[in-house]
Amino acid sequence: MKRFLMLILGLNLGIIIVFWLVSSGSALLVNGSDPISLGTFFLALGRLFGLLGMFFVLFQLILIGRTVWVERRYGHDALAKIHQENGRIALGLLILHPIFLILGHSWVSGLSFVDGFLNLVQTKPLVIFAPIGLIILFTIVLISNPLIMKRVKYEHWYYFHLFMYSAIALVIGHQFFAGTDFKTVPAFLGYWIALYIFVIGNFVLYRLMKPFLLYRRHKFVLDRRIQETHDTVSLYIKGRDMDKFNILPGQFLLMRFLLKGLWWQVHPFSISACPKGQEVRVTIKAEGDYTKELVQINPGTRVILDGPLGRFTRIASKKEKVLFIAAGVGITPIRSVMEDLALLGKNLLLIYGNKTSKDIIFQEELEALSKKYSIPIHYFLSREKAAPPINVGRIDLQAIQRLVPDLQDREIFLCGPVEMMRSLRISLAKIGFPSEYIHFEKFNW
Repeated sequence: MKRFLMLILGLNLGIIIVFWLVSSGSALLVNGSDPISLGTFFLALGRLFGLLGMFFVLFQLILIGRTVWVERRYGHDALAKIHQENGRIALGLLILHPIFLILGHSWVSGLSFVDGFLNLVQTKPLVIFAPIGLIILFTIVLISNPLIMKRVKYEHWYYFHLFMYSAIALVIGHQFFAGTDFKTVPAFLGYWIALYIFVIGNFVLYRLMKPFLLYRRHKFVLDRRIQETHDTVSLYIKGRDMDKFNILPGQFLLMRFLLKGLWWQVHPFSISACPKGQEVRVTIKAEGDYTKELVQINPGTRVILDGPLGRFTRIASKKEKVLFIAAGVGITPIRSVMEDLALLGKNLLLIYGNKTSKDIIFQEELEALSKKYSIPIHYFLSREKAAPPINVGRIDLQAIQRLVPDLQDREIFLCGPVEMMRSLRISLAKIGFPSEYIHFEKFNW
């Protein structure tokens, strides 16, 4: 399926280039001594960069649109990574688009670069929408840089991303009103309109309509709230026909609580218990402003759910022996996957790290699973002295190799702080542990 999707992507890129060659191919025959010929060549390249840039913007809508038929094949983490790279490609092409158009217009008209830009705006006033949209897109890509995101509140990041839709609308508007290739080849216009209908249709269906259709069907509501640790709470969500709300242990939901001050925010939370067809449990740690409010939410609150999403499930499991490595609230998806794989009779082992003993989430549940399914559990505490069998310090490769002598025979489900997961993945790669046997879930959306 993945190869099929990439084939479709490549096929559409090929169609765009073929249409461009039909309408602008003659401009490739450049006479180096003729400034008009060179200018026409730059104009043609500028139009190609614009077409390709807009195509990658449309692909971006598929990647962020929670499109079920794509997400199920690639998984949320893989799509998030592709989304970042695709955004950079789209932005680069859209920056080259006006540069080459202005250069071409300048050469053809015999004007300077600045005068060429002003003259282009005068002859095609709607072109001004494009740089406005481009500036918005550039700002969003800049803010999405991980180094900047760490310093930006989620609320601010969310507001900035809402502007992306206005930027796309501006670029689309200028393209249809000012696009030369569409006027030259009418069939190209038909193809482009069909492409827009397909992409925007998928986006509206899965990103906008699906959560409300799910709510209309199930009427999700917070049934009860259980304190797990001093700063961690489990929320139990019930609704109508919950046995028809298909979700796998380890997946996550995007949740919108219909309360004043919270209703506009959507956040991801992993399933922390095997769904039994009656309710869904998520477990939340009070870390930021939003989650500190959420852990105090009262039963009876209505909830809009979107999902399930993610491939951190039994579907990813390929081996009979599995090592789970969790840190802090990263235990939430692992807790549910562990029980699910235990029911399949797999050989399981858990390494679980926390700062102190009071931070250990689900300790009683984990011990019950350990006893029932003979699952060894190794606890680590980084900020508290403890007697054996509890380990003191952070989880590192040396500790893993000491506790798991058959490491190379296992696959790993890994979940915790991003830096911890990154460090362990690098360390495991150094000893030749295959990356395809490391399954991980990020907690930095």
